[in-house]
Amino acid sequence: MENNGETKKCLHCQTDIPLKAKKCPHCQSDLRSFWARHIIFTGFLLMILLVIFMGMISDLISGFSTSTTNNQPQTKVKTQLSPELTQKSKEALASMKKDRDDIGQVTFYLDPSSPLSHNTNNVEVYISKPDDESAILRFAVSYAGEEWLFINKYIFNIDGKNVEVNPYKVERDNSNTIWEWSDDPITTDWSALAFAIAHSKVAKIRYVGTKYYDDRVITETEKKAINNVLNAYLVVK
Repeated sequence: MENNGETKKCLHCQTDIPLKAKKCPHCQSDLRSFWARHIIFTGFLLMILLVIFMGMISDLISGFSTSTTNNQPQTKVKTQLSPELTQKSKEALASMKKDRDDIGQVTFYLDPSSPLSHNTNNVEVYISKPDDESAILRFAVSYAGEEWLFINKYIFNIDGKNVEVNPYKVERDNSNTIWEWSDDPITTDWSALAFAIAHSKVAKIRYVGTKYYDDRVITETEKKAINNVLNAYLVVK
């Protein structure tokens, strides 16, 4: 069938279908965006982004009032949560394992399934809570293999859509295997990515190096852990 402007190609089966179709009549694929298919998750994400945005504004106001430069990661501010979400978040926080750094005076909150080191293939989010500062989220990505990649970026494929991100710094080490990892404070972009991964049907990561790359599927355990930490973050003090 010739496309006359009133039809479009289905992204899955390449058949011409009505322009405004939300579901392919041929292959039955759902053509709505990820956000339209996951209304609850979208609303939850928007709330988190609002919290981060409010924190950014708060930091800017503080910076102007003190006339100093603030290089600390963006932090959250208090927001009103529904009773249901508050209960869910408290349960998530109670399930976290804590790693205390007495010298650094900071407590880390991690999902129980999180690995203890970066010498494995893993994508995770965790909470960093300095004693005298607000809690922040961090996004850690690690690679383990037999060959150096010299990673400079990641490409995430989330339910068929690619998202490219550049870590601030990639660390490297080796023993019996090679390790490469990054550990960055979450920004607005990383926050949206974390939510998308946690609630995806299929999420993949490509570790992109200077010459080579390595692909793998992000596991259900990793996705559940990310979601658990994001929930806990809403009520950590």
